[in-house]
Amino acid sequence: MSGDSDRIRILCVDDHPVVRQGIVGLISVQSDMTLLAEASDGREAIQQFRAHRPDVTLMDLQMPEMSGLDAIIAIRGEFPDARIIVLASPYSTHFRGYDIYNYDIVGRTIFTRLQWQL
Repeated sequence: MSGDSDRIRILCVDDHPVVRQGIVGLISVQSDMTLLAEASDGREAIQQFRAHRPDVTLMDLQMPEMSGLDAIIAIRGEFPDARIIVLASPYSTHFRGYDIYNYDIVGRTIFTRLQWQL
């Protein structure tokens, strides 16, 4: 890839700093990706999405203030073509499969063993 304009621009959203740091570390060694911004809750995710318009958003579902699912619904309502990959634990209490299906939210990554994945 020849320059920053060719790189996949990513927004990382998770309320756990250590998870964000791990994801940021993984992105930083990819030559075709760049981190645009980070957010720690759903409201901040919406603000950062509006400000940066990332190519891809990595979104945790279970967060304080506003859940990731509610943030996804808001973002997709304003930006229907937003590409969002959901980061969720199978134990998440905010995982509402019906809503995921209803709002056409498709990429889902389940971290069952976070230390193994990162």
